[in-house]
Amino acid sequence: GELSNRDVVFAALHKYFDEYDLDSIDSVVLGCTHFVFYRDYFREFLPARTNIVDGNEGTINHLRKILELNNELASDSQEGSITLTNSDTSLRMQQLAKSLC
Repeated sequence: GELSNRDVVFAALHKYFDEYDLDSIDSVVLGCTHFVFYRDYFREFLPARTNIVDGNEGTINHLRKILELNNELASDSQEGSITLTNSDTSLRMQQLAKSLC
């Protein structure tokens, strides 16, 4: 994807949504974890009243439960860290990683 290229993103959104009456859509589920990067585009593209459901929240809640069950969840006062690794060292992947932090 071309995350920063609005025209490319909107062309893709049109490809998938043009067959629908946008005013009749109540909700859109962002079912893939990478869709969070496009959330602002979805918000701009869809009518303001359209509910956008982010599937990442369910993933986060599930991870929390697993960590709690294994007594591995850090307390709120404990400072954490994030380590991102990827075998793709391209500039594009570096930029995506920075957008997560």
